[in-house]
Amino acid sequence: MSLTLPVVTAFITTQAAHFGRTAMVSLASILRVFLRYLHREYVLQRDISKLVEIPQRYRLADIPRSISWGSVQDMLDQVDRRTVVGRRDYAMLLLMAVYGLRSREVALLTLDDVDWKRDRLHVRGRKAEHSTTYPLAPVVGEAIVDYLKNGRPDVQSRLLFWRHLAPQSPLTHSAVSATASKYLHRAGIPVSRPVSNGFQN
Repeated sequence: MSLTLPVVTAFITTQAAHFGRTAMVSLASILRVFLRYLHREYVLQRDISKLVEIPQRYRLADIPRSISWGSVQDMLDQVDRRTVVGRRDYAMLLLMAVYGLRSREVALLTLDDVDWKRDRLHVRGRKAEHSTTYPLAPVVGEAIVDYLKNGRPDVQSRLLFWRHLAPQSPLTHSAVSATASKYLHRAGIPVSRPVSNGFQN
């Protein structure tokens, strides 16, 4: 049976657009049990059940942190994609909006994390040092290509996102967070605290 972690992750990502946090916790738990069963019955050669992330509940989680997709679009409309900085910022904002990536995860992305052949995005730096693989959404892939061709400086490092002005250095997670907050403010979307955990619908 050909069932890989990217396939499972893609399924979870798709379902997350339709279900709330409680339902997603149940779904992830059921998937873990099912994958362990498949491995125990020798249907799967590898036990990937432990790699399925279960959404965690944190203190202050009930405080509204998300914005609607309409607001996300309003924010994206503030980006001037004709400029080098705009192309970079647009790609970063899409990564946060589409995948809910944290600013730290965006800052740690490298050229090797984008698997163009398989249309996959590998995200490192997740909690407990886990990594996750997502299907590469066309709109995100196109934005990254535009930045690579017409924005990213010619540097030896494999890190993806860089400062435009000298001295050239990779963007920190604080800079990514500040960038998101800047465009949210431009769009007139209130931000009660720094944006570090991406945007959620």
